[in-house]
Amino acid sequence: MIPYRDGQPIPPGYRLESSGGGGLIAAGLVMGGAVYGAGLVIAANAGFKNGTGWLVLPIVGPWAAIGARKIPCTSETVNLQCIDAAGDELRAVAYLTADGLFQAIGLTLLLAGGSARQHQLVRNDIAGVRLLPRYGKNDLGLDVVGRF
Repeated sequence: MIPYRDGQPIPPGYRLESSGGGGLIAAGLVMGGAVYGAGLVIAANAGFKNGTGWLVLPIVGPWAAIGARKIPCTSETVNLQCIDAAGDELRAVAYLTADGLFQAIGLTLLLAGGSARQHQLVRNDIAGVRLLPRYGKNDLGLDVVGRF
């Protein structure tokens, strides 16, 4: 394969192919999917209580969960148990923040990969099979393209 720039002539024996940023798409799916899945497991273990029910929503769920959390202590009930609960709450909010950030990064990678188009010149006489992501306004999939 040879990189192609718009306007260049296509040499004899070559064809022009376009492909998306498959690596970015894969990285976005893995990163976003892993942290989303971890959030669902944690929410299920918590019985979807104290705001964790929001974690079923990707991207916005962690932020909504932070806002929906309830602290069991008030200014009149400060004691060692409340101090421990405040530490637990701090850890929960830190996790939810990281979850929301990593899901957003995963989505950004996915969108960047979907919008990145690369044009390459490919020799017509080379056999092989390639997986090409397919995406459009109402279409998302994976195509197997080959030449034998």
